[in-house]
Parts: sequence; structure tokens; C-alpha cells
Amino acid sequence: MRITNPTKDLSRRLRSSGVGPRGVFLATMAATGALILVNPWPDHLLMPAITTLLFVLALVFALVAWVRCSTDEYDVTYWDVAGAVVLIGIGASVLIEPEQLAGFVARQNTQH
Repeated sequence: MRITNPTKDLSRRLRSSGVGPRGVFLATMAATGALILVNPWPDHLLMPAITTLLFVLALVFALVAWVRCSTDEYDVTYWDVAGAVVLIGIGASVLIEPEQLAGFVARQNTQH
């Protein structure tokens, strides 16, 4: 009787279809760029929203990597993608002006 790991089979199928850690990273960066271009939030909330989105996506990718237990040291894994997205999120958080967050928090406190 042959014993297989279904997550490895799924991983192979996803990689062969073009979706995988590299595709997910590309989609994340494309979505971030589209949000910057479309800018659905007020200007002072754009960078805090993008930074929050990047950190949440990094958490999701880390959870996916943890569940999949991928240890391929010669290929890009979801751990790599999660780390790269965190690094980009930290870089985006540097661009947030303190007045933007202070004004946002002050507005939230006056509404309650």
C-alpha cells in the first residue's frame, strides 16, 4: 500500500498550474499597486490601510506555510513570501506620518 501526503500532491498541482508562492507574491504586489493607484480611502488613510493589509496577508501566508510544513530549501516557499511581505509592510509603515495616525485615532475617539 502506498502512503502519500495529500498536501504535497496539491502543492505539485498548484505549482504546475502557475499558482504557488511566487504567484501569490505577484498577486499580492499587484493588488497593493492597484490599491495605491485606485486609492479608495482618504489620502491620510492610504498608507495605514495598505500597511495593515500587508501585515494581515503576511499572517495568512505564514499560517499557510505552517499548515503545509514546506521545507524545500531550494525553492521559494510560503515562509519566504510571508517574510518578504512583512519586510515590505515595514517599509510602507515608515512612510506613515505620525500626524496621519494621530488624527485618525483622535477622530475615532470623538465618534464614540
